[in-house]
Order: sequence, then C-alpha cells, then structure tokens
Amino acid sequence: MDDLKLLSHSEISSIQPELNVTAALWSPSSGIVDTHALLLGFHGELEKYGGFIAFNTKVFSIEAGQNGILVHTIEGEKNFSIECDFLINSAGLWATEVALKISNFPQEYIYDTRFAKGHYCSLAANHNFKHLIYPVPVKDGLGVHLTLDLGGKAKFGPDIYWCESIDYSMNDIDRLAFIQAIKRYWPSMSGDKLQVDYSGIRPKAFYKNKPVNDFVISTPKEHGIPGLINLYGIESPGLTSCLSIADTISQIF
Repeated sequence: MDDLKLLSHSEISSIQPELNVTAALWSPSSGIVDTHALLLGFHGELEKYGGFIAFNTKVFSIEAGQNGILVHTIEGEKNFSIECDFLINSAGLWATEVALKISNFPQEYIYDTRFAKGHYCSLAANHNFKHLIYPVPVKDGLGVHLTLDLGGKAKFGPDIYWCESIDYSMNDIDRLAFIQAIKRYWPSMSGDKLQVDYSGIRPKAFYKNKPVNDFVISTPKEHGIPGLINLYGIESPGLTSCLSIADTISQIF
C-alpha cells in the first residue's frame, strides 16, 4: 500500500468528529469483504477447474513420505483414501490436530493451536461512521474495533476470551469491559444501544509455549516432508489476505 497517511487530531475531527483520538493512520483504500460471496466464488472456480469439496468428511490419518502423500478419510460410515503429490493443511482451529495425524512427521515442527474466543456486538441505532476504526492493538489481539457491513450496519469486536473447547455461546461476554473498550475512542457511545450479536474463535499459534505473532507457513524446507505445507495461526485478517497466502504457497511449489 502506498496511500497511508498519518493524521493529526484536527484532521481526524474533520472526517469523524465522534472520535476521541490523538492521531490516526489513515488508509483510504481499505475496504470490506463479502465473505459469503467470496466463498461461493471460490467454490465455483474450484469446480470450473475440475476440483470438488468433500463435505462432512474427516481425516483420521495421513501417510507422508518421499514418494507422495496418502490421506485416509471417513465420510459417515464410508472410508476412502486420497493419494496426492501436494497437501496443504489449512484446517484453521484443527491445524494442529491434523498435523498430529501425519505419520513420521517430526514433532518439533508442530505448532500448538489455542482457542481465542471473540464476541461481537452490533449497534441498534443510526450512526455517522463511514470508515473502519481500529484502536491501538491490545495484548493478544487487535482490540474491540468498529467495522461496517455491506449495508452500513456498525459492528464492534472482537474482545478476547481464552477457551479450552469450541463454544460459540455468548454467555461469557464481559459487557461492561466491552463498552469501556469502545468508549476509549467513541466516548459518546450509548451502551444501551449495543446488542449482543455473535462470537467467533481465532486459532492462535504457539511454539514451545510462546505465542507466535504472525501467520505460520511451515514448508518442506523446514520439516523435510516433500509436498506438505502446514498453516498455523491463520486468524484475522486471514480471510482478507487469503489470495496472497495462496499466491505465496503456489510459489513454494
């Protein structure tokens, strides 16, 4: 990107007077992604070039060697195997689980995946925001930021709540802390206009019990298994940058 600009308090006030900030990094070319349309497009492109998606199918073991990779799966009560020259483990929350199923894979190159739950709330009121607002990142996350959907609806989140299992309920949201996080940059926000919306879980990569603060693309050059790439910690903005990640991987092969 070559259009970033540092704005002063007065410059920000002329763009978004509701904000209470000292300075900001302005990115005029940033935008949003229609997730559903993007995935439908990918699905159509995949089928166009002869690919298919095996839904409701679970990997139970993988044999990887110098002459290829054999993936053993189960769909319902039916077992079947897929032989391939290249395998990309992009299982997200389950990337570590899949990596542990690869026979003879060197354990020192397997990253741990920990679950960081994030809650989202929406604004049940009119607003004047026309831009995405990201506060200074906090420990372990990007902070409770403001984004807009395609219809202009304002959404806030995520916070961070470490969990041991997959649980998308909203019972554990700290509503007061959530509101306080928003008021740091939008002091006039009315908490009673905030509606609990949904939650998501981010796969946080750890190595030797230390957090890895970036996407991990583990290649044959690192672990020594031809044709195999493991992806760890592909959290936000993994979807937005998915085409760039794919381009990087294609160049490896």
